Amino acid sequence: MRFSRTQLGGLALAVVVSLTAAPETAGASTGAAGSPSSVPSSHEIAAVPGVPDSGALTGDVVLAGTVTADSRPVAGALVVAYAWPRNDVWDATSVGRTYTMLPVAQARTDADGHYDLRVFDPRSLDPFRNDDGAVNVSLTATANGKTQVVDQVLRDAGQQTTGESEVMTDDSAMTAAPAANDGSIDLNGPGSMAPDTIGGVVQPAQGSCSSMTTTNVANLPPGWVIVGQSFSGTAYVKANFKYTSGATSEFGVAASTTGAEGTWTANVGVTTSTAGQSETDFPTKTGKGKYFYETTFNSSKFKLGCYHYNTTQWTYSYQVRATDQFGGAKAVSTTNTSGATECIPYNKGTTLRVNKSKAITWSNGFQINSPIATVALSSRTGYSTSAELDYTQIKDIQLCGKGGGPASTTALTVGAKAL
Repeated sequence: MRFSRTQLGGLALAVVVSLTAAPETAGASTGAAGSPSSVPSSHEIAAVPGVPDSGALTGDVVLAGTVTADSRPVAGALVVAYAWPRNDVWDATSVGRTYTMLPVAQARTDADGHYDLRVFDPRSLDPFRNDDGAVNVSLTATANGKTQVVDQVLRDAGQQTTGESEVMTDDSAMTAAPAANDGSIDLNGPGSMAPDTIGGVVQPAQGSCSSMTTTNVANLPPGWVIVGQSFSGTAYVKANFKYTSGATSEFGVAASTTGAEGTWTANVGVTTSTAGQSETDFPTKTGKGKYFYETTFNSSKFKLGCYHYNTTQWTYSYQVRATDQFGGAKAVSTTNTSGATECIPYNKGTTLRVNKSKAITWSNGFQINSPIATVALSSRTGYSTSAELDYTQIKDIQLCGKGGGPASTTALTVGAKAL
């Protein structure tokens, strides 16, 4: 998929970056309550060379948000978006290989801590688009001598699922999800860039990342991932889930400053990956039952490097993130409930095919267990022509949706029950 300059406007994505406040600096403005209403950066942060400032561009906004410290906006922070290689690049990547990530946009926050990111040439994103058109990016926020990273997914507006997803946690009913891909982080939070050490002395880095690299440190064993679900409360229905080539799932990203086991924090940003080249047609389930449908994905441990050209120093952090589908298929019985209550009759022989683009989020749907990292990450699958759920009626029954009828439900789960 490729986008024209006009279509790229559909990539607008709100991102909120929260920075822990540094000691208050002189010149902070004072609100009505007497506390500073904004926290200025303690020094002017050098821009990334060769990337136009978004404030000087008139194109469509691709990323927008607010930088805050202790719930107060930070003025003068620098925000830079770096594009990751396509997922198929990692499929064949050997351990130890390093890629230089391309900065595609940068902007400074205004007095209210707000920023808008624009891309000078939308075609510059084309080499980084995955098969579904999505672009994985790392967003760096720099202020007061510190840099933090949050990962995001850029999608076309027709694919964007922000605010339309549902979140599923084990052994609980489906509940409304928070807005997807909001990217809220703390500058001192998990995965913050650790300063370089020279001769045993920590060197405090200053300024933004003038360049960024990512290195595949280790490949982890495949982990089981929830990619679909079905619910039936009657003996007279068949449920069949398909996950085929090109189906897209988003995963949480685990972050750590040191990369050591026991230091990982789950779901610090999101990344996307697609199914392999084969179709997975899961076993058809007949009658009553509640099932998760799972396949396995590979993941790797990555080391992110940030080079500060004004001090010639590097800072580092680590991530564990999904790369590509490995294979396998199993249906796992669950005690979850669909929460589907809006029902309508369907006659015997009817098939309802659910293949919408809205998404379900399973809060711990991707289980990674290895000596390098043990962590449960979120997984999210949008049903489409590449990931669909079919209900076929053996007898006249009712199908039920949540938040609407079974043909229009936003929950993407259809409960079946006898008439």
